[in-house]
Amino acid sequence: MESELETSKEEIAKLRAKNDEVAGRLAEYKQNCTAVFTRLFPSISGGELGQMEKQAKLIIQKLEASIEESQGVEDHSEEITKLESQVSNYKNVLAQTESMLTSLQESVEKAEGEWKKKLETVESEGKSALANLKSENADLQAQLDPLNTKIKEEVASKELLAKKCAELQQLVAAGQKQLANHTNEAGLVTNGSIEEA
Repeated sequence: MESELETSKEEIAKLRAKNDEVAGRLAEYKQNCTAVFTRLFPSISGGELGQMEKQAKLIIQKLEASIEESQGVEDHSEEITKLESQVSNYKNVLAQTESMLTSLQESVEKAEGEWKKKLETVESEGKSALANLKSENADLQAQLDPLNTKIKEEVASKELLAKKCAELQQLVAAGQKQLANHTNEAGLVTNGSIEEA
């Protein structure tokens, strides 16, 4: 009976060691999950991660309770088998989850790389387009400057012509006035000579 009890204690010690290993891996898993989820889904940070942590703690508490309950029982083999099966299942779940997280992280990094390349391409094209626009603007400005100068010259020339035209009109008006005066004088002279005759 004592030897069976000793064997049971050894098996329980092994289970506790395995339990500690699982707890350590679980803590590591929690850190990895938190880092990845925080990076991928910043909005999840609080509530859902907290629920996952609570579920993991409940599982560990159940395992520890099962181990403590099995200490007083003479035949532990069935309970030990169950616990080992549960530990194995949890290890499998952890391994699958870690694999999924690794795959997810790789796909996120790949997507980030693609977006960075696209962003660099867009920035490069934008800079090139801006340089082209600046060059075209400089060309247009260079073409516009002589046109502005020519327009100013044309305006000045028109103003000068208008001024000369006004002067000529004044001269014509003055000439017509003088001509009218001469015509009137000539008429008076002609009338006066006719009357004398």
